[in-house]
Amino acid sequence: INLKNHSDNKQINYDFARKCSNQIAHRGPDQTNEYISENGSFFSHHRLSIIDPSNRSSQPYLSKNKQNIICFNGEIYNYKKLTKDLFIRKISGDTELISEVFSSKSNPIDLLENFDGMFAFCSYDLLNKNYYLVRDSVGIKLLYYRFFEDQLIASSEAFPISM
Repeated sequence: INLKNHSDNKQINYDFARKCSNQIAHRGPDQTNEYISENGSFFSHHRLSIIDPSNRSSQPYLSKNKQNIICFNGEIYNYKKLTKDLFIRKISGDTELISEVFSSKSNPIDLLENFDGMFAFCSYDLLNKNYYLVRDSVGIKLLYYRFFEDQLIASSEAFPISM
């Protein structure tokens, strides 16, 4: 779940944001976390651990350089190959790979065509204040969004954003 306030004068209702997020808690029984950015954007994630069950890949995931926050649903099948091609250091999972791509590459969108998998994610560049809502080209992993009272709400299920 991501709520972005489009009006600087309007405060995000975090109780409402948590209520929306809790509607999909069943999707990720392993861990639930939230993150509120400096501009007040709210990110929440319910995690089902598959590739990297350690806390290193907990979400919302903050990049190593603290420039990018991501909520990711899915799997990048070729993340190990992409890691070797794009980075010198070891990356622990596909969530970290996406976050590092979006925080360290000048045009991360160009690299999306190299992602082989089923995925949907919301990425926020904390430095440049850019939001990205991305899903795989086939649409295997769903991504719903809507504007509600000057706020963008995005989710991997329709129900939380229809409240």
